[in-house]
Amino acid sequence: MIGLTPRQAELLAILRADPTVTMVEMAKRMGITRRWSVAGHLTALEERGYIERRPGQSPSFRLNAHHGSTPLRFISVQSLPIAGALPA
Repeated sequence: MIGLTPRQAELLAILRADPTVTMVEMAKRMGITRRWSVAGHLTALEERGYIERRPGQSPSFRLNAHHGSTPLRFISVQSLPIAGALPA
């Protein structure tokens, strides 16, 4: 996965396998003793577009759709400039 550290890729794999996993369980599976370390990795995954946080909801994370290993970003077609003629 592009732009991810091995730990971030490991955490993303855990989330894909079990999206309802808690931070305590994530830390245990990764062999991390501090939950704030997991929180840092989650923040990095969110900043790179791999997950979305959903405070107050269960599960509290949502995996974003990906095309291969690159986060999928949607844009409005109306925002694309078109130059020239398009064949019908």
